[in-house]
Amino acid sequence: ADNPQYASKAAIYYERVTTAFTAIQNADRYIDGRKSLAGWDLAAQIRAAVAVGEADYAKGMANRLLERWDDWVNILYGGWDYTIVSFGSLLWALHELDDSDYAATIKSIREHLLSLQETNGSWEEGDYQTTAYISLGLSSVHGKGAKDANHKAWGFLRDSQTPEGGWSYPPEYGEVNSEVLMALGALRLDEGHKVGKSKVGKKDPKPYRGR
Repeated sequence: ADNPQYASKAAIYYERVTTAFTAIQNADRYIDGRKSLAGWDLAAQIRAAVAVGEADYAKGMANRLLERWDDWVNILYGGWDYTIVSFGSLLWALHELDDSDYAATIKSIREHLLSLQETNGSWEEGDYQTTAYISLGLSSVHGKGAKDANHKAWGFLRDSQTPEGGWSYPPEYGEVNSEVLMALGALRLDEGHKVGKSKVGKKDPKPYRGR
């Protein structure tokens, strides 16, 4: 959005979506086909629509997703339940809508995700992708408990980085690495300001410095 050429090109590309589908149709095709992963898919669609100035279209998709809550939440896709990672990404998207109508939903999802955080700071037993998206969501909406949860998640992601610089299950996936880096960027992790360490490698008594 900071570059007019990119913003213009993005708007042209997204017009293909708005021309092909109404907001409800676009939401329905993801919900019907992707089940619990639909929240993750549509969260990306919502953010994209907002970014190119299609706020009404974005809200139309969000409203349909919430209307059809029971058709995708905790509904397996390919044998897996992607609801939690969908919730994390959806928090981020609902925040981008900047509409108080979604405040109650944001609060409910936030509190649910906070209740599921593992003691090591991760979500879903150390899943890097899920932890990354929930951190992105929490860093967007803030609220009670979000800062402490992200502090713990930051420590988990820092401590689980491989010597090569990525995050490995194994095997290592470039997509997951990029998502973790997005989360760390949102948490304002930059060189010399890693949580828990000072520039000289000692324990940092103020781990929120740099935020």
